[in-house]
Amino acid sequence: MVHRLRLIFRFLSVNARHIWRCRDRGALRGAGPPQRGVAEDQTEGGADAPQAWTYRPECVSGVRGETSPHLTALLPFCKMLVCYVFKWFTFFGRSVKLGYLEVPMVIKRVTMQDIADSLGLSRNTVSKALNGNPAVPASTRNTVIQKAASLGYKNYAPAEQSRTAGDKGGTIAFFASLMPGRNHFGSLFLTGFTERMSSSHYTLSFYILRPEDIAAGREPMNFDREHIAGILCIEMFDAPYCDVICAMNKPVLFADTYVFSARRELRADIIMMENRKSTEVLVADMIHKGARSIGFIGDRWHCQGFAERWEGFNTALVQAGLSADPAQCVLDDNREPYNDSAWMTEKLRAMGNLPRAFICANDILAFSVLEALKTLGKSVPQDVMVAGFDNNRETQLLQPRLSTVHIPSYEMGIAAADIMLRRIERPGFPYTTTYMQTIPQLREST
Repeated sequence: MVHRLRLIFRFLSVNARHIWRCRDRGALRGAGPPQRGVAEDQTEGGADAPQAWTYRPECVSGVRGETSPHLTALLPFCKMLVCYVFKWFTFFGRSVKLGYLEVPMVIKRVTMQDIADSLGLSRNTVSKALNGNPAVPASTRNTVIQKAASLGYKNYAPAEQSRTAGDKGGTIAFFASLMPGRNHFGSLFLTGFTERMSSSHYTLSFYILRPEDIAAGREPMNFDREHIAGILCIEMFDAPYCDVICAMNKPVLFADTYVFSARRELRADIIMMENRKSTEVLVADMIHKGARSIGFIGDRWHCQGFAERWEGFNTALVQAGLSADPAQCVLDDNREPYNDSAWMTEKLRAMGNLPRAFICANDILAFSVLEALKTLGKSVPQDVMVAGFDNNRETQLLQPRLSTVHIPSYEMGIAAADIMLRRIERPGFPYTTTYMQTIPQLREST
């Protein structure tokens, strides 16, 4: 689209420059027959008086009186094009540079009606979903929240919501640095959690934390601590901010957390998926099929889950009399663009000799590795075997299908709700770390 607009604007600019050149030949300055009572070679006020610059389509070639059909036809088209382009830019809210033209745009405010239109729902349903109304099915509520996050809608938790929570229950605050997408384990996790909490008359308020809030240790916007019964955290891996959350003196549950070895006393419950044994099974299967060199993809210190997968990876290698070669691993900080296949391609190319197999910390990283291997002309699994972790929906749509580890996300959400309810009822109960069993899925990619 942008390429086409560049061509159109370039065409318009060429005509504009041509019109500008015509002014020197008298096509634009005072073009047309002289006014009555004014000499043809003199304007009112004398020869030195400033002359008005007017557009007349009589001449583009510089010959007075000659009409240009191309220019006449072009003018209404230009007007329509400019209006359309400005509407298009305004909708996307960007400043876009087209060749030598830069158009700054005003960001359009996303409303509930925008969310409703994009999902084919009523505005009333969207409002109830965003406000945690228990009458809205959990699946619909999660769909609305995900769409709101993708469109940039920020008001997930209006202040008045906490005050209208059910009499027998209350409100659970959901903290996250980003809203789990449909392929994230947190999507089904939230469905199970909200369904179980709804049966006990609890609603869920969503708070997406901005990086500046986390860095400053600030509570999220519209957060009313006095009317919150508990806090659920997903993708919350900043250790100092986790301490801030625990200091709120509310029941807190983390679904995965930052690496335990770096942790101070964490006054909260934790629920995890099992990571070590499942990763060991994947690596052992690769070794059984002849792999003697296996690399790891992912920041092993990003979170406790990744750290445990790294431990399982190394344990399986040691048991087979092998060891990990850092030169055949991609262990960069998680802030690096792992999802960019071009970046991953350069990382793999720099290895020189690729390992026989890769264990990826999750499925998204595995997708990036598969794209990179395809760019490098490598076949999977003939040249390199690849496995991921999470078992998201796309793993079985790939060719070959991706070996991975299944997380029972929905059931994990139900278990998390039970932990939260117990903590609310018995605040003095010892803090727990709960693991949900995972299931390796051995498929064609290995």
